[in-house]
Amino acid sequence: MNRSTPFILLAAAAAALVLPNPLAAQGETYGTLLSLHVPCREAPSHAASVVSVFRQTGDAYRETVSVRDSAMDAAGTSWVSVRRTPYMPRLCWVPEALVGPWREPESLLAMADRLLASPDGRPLEDWVAVYSYFRHRVYREAVDASPVLSLRRLEVLMRALEAAQPSPAEDPDPRALAWLESLGADVEALPDRARLQWVVGRGSVDSLYEAHRDDPLAEEILWRSASQILQRVDCGLSVPCVFDGVLPHAARYWRSFPDGRFVDQAISASVSMLRRVQFESGLLGTCEAARTPGWDAMGRARWERWDELAWQTEGRPAVRRLLATLSEVGEENKAPLVDYINRVERCASEVPAQPPPDEEPAAVRGEASVPSSESREMAITAPGVLCRFEPSRTARGGTVLRLDEHFTTEYPDTVAAGETWVSASRWGRCWIPGAATAPAHTHDHVLAIADRFLTSGEGRTPDHSLRVYNVLGSRVGGHREIVDTSAILSLRRLQILGEALKTFHSENADALLRGWADQLVDDVYYWSIGSAWYVRDEAFERAYEEHRESPDAEEILWELVTGPSPHDCEGDFACTARAGVRDKFARYWTDYPRGRYVGQAITISVARLGGFLQTCNAARGAAPGSRDAFRWERAYWEPRGAEMAAEIRATLAEVPPSEGEPLTTLLDGLEACAAAVGSTGPSLK
Repeated sequence: MNRSTPFILLAAAAAALVLPNPLAAQGETYGTLLSLHVPCREAPSHAASVVSVFRQTGDAYRETVSVRDSAMDAAGTSWVSVRRTPYMPRLCWVPEALVGPWREPESLLAMADRLLASPDGRPLEDWVAVYSYFRHRVYREAVDASPVLSLRRLEVLMRALEAAQPSPAEDPDPRALAWLESLGADVEALPDRARLQWVVGRGSVDSLYEAHRDDPLAEEILWRSASQILQRVDCGLSVPCVFDGVLPHAARYWRSFPDGRFVDQAISASVSMLRRVQFESGLLGTCEAARTPGWDAMGRARWERWDELAWQTEGRPAVRRLLATLSEVGEENKAPLVDYINRVERCASEVPAQPPPDEEPAAVRGEASVPSSESREMAITAPGVLCRFEPSRTARGGTVLRLDEHFTTEYPDTVAAGETWVSASRWGRCWIPGAATAPAHTHDHVLAIADRFLTSGEGRTPDHSLRVYNVLGSRVGGHREIVDTSAILSLRRLQILGEALKTFHSENADALLRGWADQLVDDVYYWSIGSAWYVRDEAFERAYEEHRESPDAEEILWELVTGPSPHDCEGDFACTARAGVRDKFARYWTDYPRGRYVGQAITISVARLGGFLQTCNAARGAAPGSRDAFRWERAYWEPRGAEMAAEIRATLAEVPPSEGEPLTTLLDGLEACAAAVGSTGPSLK
């Protein structure tokens, strides 16, 4: 079988998923747009004016079109009239070739193929939109069952990861980082000291392979994932990035297929990866330059470049692990990689362990003040902090520092006009207000960022809110490990998540925001009636249970019970009382019957249920069929309303009577009124 066979197999499998006859021939029906940006025109012609541009963001429910009539233009192009249901009452025209059958996997395949065949440079939002379709509950089961669709999902994800990589000089897009983190084990960040790089997670690829290992496409699944990473990832200064991040993907392929069709390519690509280390000098070239460098300034620089790679402590153990994976690969096939590694090993054994000492001490550089005996790593705790040339609010400034930017200061702090200033020599003459800094990688540093955001009144935009959320929520680019060990930081993370979700809703969410929110299934839910995302009560419940012994546990529980609980009870007492009182405030006073907020909890509960007493009183003596009688009937007091009232009353057993009295009085009034209405008014149905 030649090397093109798997691509032939893939083409054959894709051909089995062909689009059916034109949708318009089936009468009015629903369809799925196959392109991410579709101009919809006033008439069936490319010359007609554009009425609307349909943009796909990855929501298979919202982004459905209703297909009506069909027509053909003068050039022979078939068109169909459509509207996006239920948001656009007006019909407009799109080429029929851009509409596929509704919720069918062949439409998803056509959408992915169209995007994958497009030129490079497509924005990240496009890749995320299509990937979100593959993950959407409408398609998820079909995708998981199909090797072709599973491979397409993998390919789309890999292209999305490429688009998400910031350059070293770029300020990372906080939306992109939040989305990447939300993917969990589907992706992993490589251990590269130079910059953050994301690739498909090995666990994700393994699961995909195991699900389809008996299919002819199984080998291609492994090879596609490995080859993309081998070709695209740059591990300039990090040996762990190469051996523990990239090459294990290639090793996964040749361990599963030691005689596979792509073994030679895998070995060759792995050697090429080693030759790209240290900015194209290669692992071997860098070593050879350090072996006999001469100890002038250039020679020392060459030795330091090799030393940066930490061959003895990180490289050699990683090489041994890699060589062990080649045991089943043929000697001739693996020879180029084994030979290159052996040459590096021989060279490394000849590199001096350390350079000789300088003949003269290095000149003292930097500011005139004497450095302190201990350097400190600090972090910026506010957004957009200006480096000033002097420790003064009126001094001119240069660099603007980002939120959570880290730096080292070697000099003592300075007090000027009663304000403490911190020196950050990394940016030259740079003085930062001490109030905008904190010791890095600490509980206080993260808490300062969170509290400032929640109390400062800063403008809430998706980008700014997500930048703060990433500090607390990200495990790679943030400080999630610190957050998870702290009750108050766990609370702050969920509070900031809630604030970030308020900055957009379904009507204006782009693919990145939607993809991020929809992935956070453990922490976030979508309420379709309000077209918005909310933090789950269960997320607060988990944080509360994990930190139940903390002095801050009560604060977590109070946030849980006072948070939004959208519901559509339509005047039903039991539903309203359950969603707004029993499952909320009663949860608080059951655990803290003498807590700090019991009085507030009772007051809010009375306000939420008080309207039902007014409704009941209005129904006393009301004529059957009247509006007042109907409203009370819709409260469904008997039997479930009365049962819910009894449940709430039982939760007050440990609450001091003086605190719970307003609510018990309200329940007494409801029970008395309901009895009176039941004896004098219309029978409830």
